[in-house]
Amino acid sequence: VEGARTVAMADEFQLKSLLPFFATFINELGFNVKVYRNSDQAALKRGIEEANVPFCAPMQQFHGQASVMAEDGPDKIFIPMLRELPRVKKEKHGIVCPIVQGSPDMLKWDLGEEHRDKLVAPLIQFGQGGDLEGREFIESCQRLASGLGVFTVRWWRAYQRALEVQQAFDLDIKMLGRRALDFCESAGITPVVVLGRPYTIYNKVLNSNVPSILREQGSI
Repeated sequence: VEGARTVAMADEFQLKSLLPFFATFINELGFNVKVYRNSDQAALKRGIEEANVPFCAPMQQFHGQASVMAEDGPDKIFIPMLRELPRVKKEKHGIVCPIVQGSPDMLKWDLGEEHRDKLVAPLIQFGQGGDLEGREFIESCQRLASGLGVFTVRWWRAYQRALEVQQAFDLDIKMLGRRALDFCESAGITPVVVLGRPYTIYNKVLNSNVPSILREQGSI
């Protein structure tokens, strides 16, 4: 959007599996969204050097990525406080670890006073339903819109569009998995399912090169 303010966000950490929703939602509110992808070894090193205390590798890498976003000078930096993630099937809980929950507050201090006011860190909750269509999540989206200065019905239209994009993304992921399993069956290849947090297993630094190791062993 020409002349619109820019909101930066990273395709890492708490947004790894929810980026399609929030990038679309904020863009539909009238902002330009700049997405930072593929946090690498340099981001991890920077996070280790700049963090005031040692954290786990994912938090250190995200710390480094947040510093890069801040340096680029966007109008806002979106780092939501997610206490939980959408639940899958019959999961009873989707609570994330305390480091993920507290990351926005920690970064507000570590990034310095000159960037502190740029951080947009709303509390996002999924509630009892544990999905994107529950009352608690919808209310969280309305609060996010209000925090960005959007108080009209535009936030509801933005939510509906973002929901469509996220659902399409989730369906594409399932179809990719189905095609991979079908290929393994037809080619006689042993499939290996790697379980873990999305921001770890889908990052080439944090996953300890496990996908490449498995491929070298003849699996997929």
